[in-house]
Amino acid sequence: MEANDDKDYFKTEIESDEMALTFDPKAISLTEFKKVKCTRCNGTGRVPKYKHIDDGKCFACNGTRWVSVAIQPPPPINEVPLFVTLQQVKDLSPDPRFDCFGGSVASFRANFEKLLVALGRRDDMAAVVSIGDVAKAFGTGTARQLALKIPGIDYRTITRMILPTAERAAAAINESSLSHAVAVARRLTDTSEEVEPLHRALIRHFASYHDTAESHAKACAEAIAVIARRGVFVGEPYPYLFECHRVDQHAWQVLKEMARRQSVDPSEAASQEGQRQMEDLYSVSPLHLFRRKVGDGMA
Repeated sequence: MEANDDKDYFKTEIESDEMALTFDPKAISLTEFKKVKCTRCNGTGRVPKYKHIDDGKCFACNGTRWVSVAIQPPPPINEVPLFVTLQQVKDLSPDPRFDCFGGSVASFRANFEKLLVALGRRDDMAAVVSIGDVAKAFGTGTARQLALKIPGIDYRTITRMILPTAERAAAAINESSLSHAVAVARRLTDTSEEVEPLHRALIRHFASYHDTAESHAKACAEAIAVIARRGVFVGEPYPYLFECHRVDQHAWQVLKEMARRQSVDPSEAASQEGQRQMEDLYSVSPLHLFRRKVGDGMA
């Protein structure tokens, strides 16, 4: 299958005689340079005293008025360890009184058991586990919920947990608002540049699951705009948890729709994106209980 020239995010490969959707990381270009006004021509594109040569075009910027310079090395993100205690995890257990069918409580107990088995002891609720470990046992939603409650966690870390999924969606679709949002968010996260902050739309666009990939891309961009900023996070975590969830869900819909347009199984796209979101959390909070290869499935 050949992807369109402007939609080469998706590729297919033969694995065990099945078509599998794969992600090409080269499709995402991260900001490494910034444009500044050319100092040779003072941002005019012309040098008057050399008017007799090519009409005075500035050869430093080739008449464009701008030059690219390397950005400063990114400052370190806040050094708050992304670890929580077993007790903090246990405190998230659903209340049996409001679990009408018993499914939530049973599921939580099964997942908590995975942490206990990996830890190797059951009597120390003060033992720490990484956010990556929590993600491995419970999934990304619970892991982010706990991460947002860690005192001193900063917005850059929160953004780094969620931004890659929006970048993958942006690489899959040519939609200006999402492309702009992820580019600004990445600069806010990884560089020391002075970046104009992202602003939320005056009227939020809540795409439904029946909307187009483009509308989901816009909704994903608006959610990123809420999350991406600098400074230490303080306040109630749940609004930001919902925004993280919106980024996930809208990016998922973009990737599924773009896969469908290229006659690739959308459920395969969704499955692979779920694993990549898990890996995003591993990158900011590496596993230390679950030692297996990141790509392995959960026991």
